[in-house]
Amino acid sequence: MWQLALVQGPSVTIFAEGGSQRKQFDGFDAAVVALLKAGWEPFGADSGNLVVIWFRRRVS
Repeated sequence: MWQLALVQGPSVTIFAEGGSQRKQFDGFDAAVVALLKAGWEPFGADSGNLVVIWFRRRVS
């Protein structure tokens, strides 16, 4: 099973079974670095009007 996270600007939304959780960082790059350091793996991106990056992490 995977846990998903969405980085959108300095904001990160983590989607879990119990609901979503939001975290704020100093900037987009700080949010990406924090997720990478925590073991998240990027697997998708979109750059319509706003750049977003999807991350995933395997959970038991």
